[in-house]
Amino acid sequence: MSHLSTHILDATSGGPAVDVEVELRDADGSVIASGRTDDDGRLALGPDTLPDGDYTVAFATGAYFARHEVARTGSCASSATPRGMRSPI
Repeated sequence: MSHLSTHILDATSGGPAVDVEVELRDADGSVIASGRTDDDGRLALGPDTLPDGDYTVAFATGAYFARHEVARTGSCASSATPRGMRSPI
């Protein structure tokens, strides 16, 4: 069992992505935790321990980029297991 944290950087500004909404979803797609990144672009997400399984971390990048007036292409979601994370590029 383990927990999950994330750190989001804004490649357009070179700094942390502040106040990005993030959701942790289980294998069925149900949201089991959510929050917003802090001033350093970091967020500890979910319960202190997660059972083995498949999870998805969804980042609300559309709202973030709209607030910062940055054009975006595509969307961002990452699949995570307690042993590691896979992020599509």
